[in-house]
Amino acid sequence: MWRREAPHVLSTLLRRHGDCTTFEDAVQLALVAAAEQWPREGTPRNPAAWLTRVASRRAVDLLRADAARRDREERAAAREHGRASDPSDPLEPDGTLVLLMLCAHPALTTASQVALMLRAVGGLTTAQIAQCFFVEERTMRQRISRAKRTLADQGARFEAPTAAAALDLARRIHRLAPSDPENAGLLALLLLTHARTPARLDADGEIVALAEQDRSRWSPPLIAEGIALIEAALPVGPVGPFQLQAAIAAVHAEAATMEDTDWEQILVLFGMLESVEPTPSVTLGLAVATAEVSGPEAGLEILDRLPASSHRRQAVTGHLLSRLGRDDEAREAFHRAAEGTRSLPEQRYLHRLAGAIRPV
Repeated sequence: MWRREAPHVLSTLLRRHGDCTTFEDAVQLALVAAAEQWPREGTPRNPAAWLTRVASRRAVDLLRADAARRDREERAAAREHGRASDPSDPLEPDGTLVLLMLCAHPALTTASQVALMLRAVGGLTTAQIAQCFFVEERTMRQRISRAKRTLADQGARFEAPTAAAALDLARRIHRLAPSDPENAGLLALLLLTHARTPARLDADGEIVALAEQDRSRWSPPLIAEGIALIEAALPVGPVGPFQLQAAIAAVHAEAATMEDTDWEQILVLFGMLESVEPTPSVTLGLAVATAEVSGPEAGLEILDRLPASSHRRQAVTGHLLSRLGRDDEAREAFHRAAEGTRSLPEQRYLHRLAGAIRPV
């Protein structure tokens, strides 16, 4: 659980405050608190939110102590360094990619970039990273410390990369190695995903489900480019996960309406994807496609492979139970899904779904 949640907790603190060294220490202190309290009091329902709340408090303490020390040394007027975050704020969506971008700052050497990624994102200890690099732990500790100081000196801020930046990077990779079909698959996947962005939110910023999206707002040029790339890449060599994900996105993009979607083809593609990259998100997609082809009961059987704590499993469960007329169970599943997500728009969307199911 710690390895899974630590990058999200750290990325949230960095996004709010921007101090890599201080907040990594705060996250470690939150782990210590969890190790002491959870065995005694039980694991909280939302571990990530608990860790973020505790880490935020520890971070504020560290910032205040550091500010006081500098004030004494410099005999300057006291001023607050950083700002306290609201512990009631939920975690923001997955920040692992953003944290990776910070660790990949061009001011760092390649070795320092990798070491910092393994530490901040991978959750490895300094000793484990030192073993990977075949150096002493003290040497690796110094390297990581220098990397953090370099980021601080460069004024590196924790900012989310834009969709345009991601597409530009994918295009560059494809240009550098055009013969690699997975590079083409990655670029196609990003193009097809970005093409649907204008229809994903309504005027109030609320989530619009795929079935309800205005497909006239999807971008035909991006869709055409993505489909052409994946059609050219699939026959070339070994089919990898990016190509399969792009192929699934292409099937959705080609459907004029939700009813026109070729779910049988999507089911075949998800089956291939699960054999190549058997992850929980792939299993979730397989369950959805199976439900569309073989009925909700079949989809629910596949969902049983996923942990009940997954809010995405609970959300899909709610949809399938609703289709079966099991309204009370569906409403409860939507509420559990809302409790498990860190995204406020997702919470509002799931609560709306639950509220739309009227008690008999």
